[in-house]
Amino acid sequence: MNIEIKKLMPEYVEEYIHFFDTTPHDDLDPANTCYCVSWCSDDHRGMTEYPSREERRVMAAEYVKCGKIQGYLAYVDGKLAGRCNANTRSECMNCGGWLFTMPKVREMQADSSEKVKSVYCFLIAPEMKLKGIAKHLLEYVCQDAVESGFDYTTSFLHLSKNCKAR
Repeated sequence: MNIEIKKLMPEYVEEYIHFFDTTPHDDLDPANTCYCVSWCSDDHRGMTEYPSREERRVMAAEYVKCGKIQGYLAYVDGKLAGRCNANTRSECMNCGGWLFTMPKVREMQADSSEKVKSVYCFLIAPEMKLKGIAKHLLEYVCQDAVESGFDYTTSFLHLSKNCKAR
């Protein structure tokens, strides 16, 4: 199995969107595909309703193109098989998803002298689970963070009901 990791760039936006369109999110309703838009922006502030799937899809395309969504894509034998969200800790601490799922984040004080890469949210194609895709993604993120001058990398894991940590 040949695994290749690529940094998410604007030229991969169509593959990114298609991956979310076609990859189930474990126990979540497919109609609620997140496209990872609430994890990368404070645009959610002041919203009274969560955007529709189509609105999130459009937002995701724009966010990838302008760099608000950052992360990495995993390809197995040339086919997109997984992705992870990775951004600076300071950006992640403003994310609606973090504030919603991890209330303690509000209490964290970021040390402005530290450059921290934060990893949150993996999506792996069902047929590729338990094949080391997430491990390869995380290893690549850590390597890229070092090469990009980050002091350290943090990773947060959220398990759905149908997922087991290994």
